[in-house]
Amino acid sequence: MINSIRIWIAELLHTVIYETDYFFVDYWSLIHFIAGFLMMFLIIKFFNKMKDSSKFVLLFAFVVFWEIFELTSAGGSIYLLYGLLDGVGPLGVKFLEIVSSWIVLESWLDIIYDLIIGMFAGGLYYLFHKNFKVFSRLH
Repeated sequence: MINSIRIWIAELLHTVIYETDYFFVDYWSLIHFIAGFLMMFLIIKFFNKMKDSSKFVLLFAFVVFWEIFELTSAGGSIYLLYGLLDGVGPLGVKFLEIVSSWIVLESWLDIIYDLIIGMFAGGLYYLFHKNFKVFSRLH
């Protein structure tokens, strides 16, 4: 039962929304958008004294780390990554195992757009935070 749910989620997330030779969007792209948006929220909330340019460097590091996680788990090297994440605990390891079961190898175009979309979403949150009081009150 759980395995069939994992397979269904994996197939859903890898459904291509739009693709050309130079553009790629699937449902994982929506996950990357949400993650970039939320990550910038967290960066601004917990690293508010950091320079703005450093916030974007930190966001880029998180987005790249996620892509490395996807590449290692899709390539079957997820257990190499566990060595780097020694302190995540059993719940964290279980989360990583479940999420990694949804991931398959991606094309370079998909990887590049995942990075672009995550950074774009973080930049969008940053602009909202700077220009709209509703977002500034969240911090």
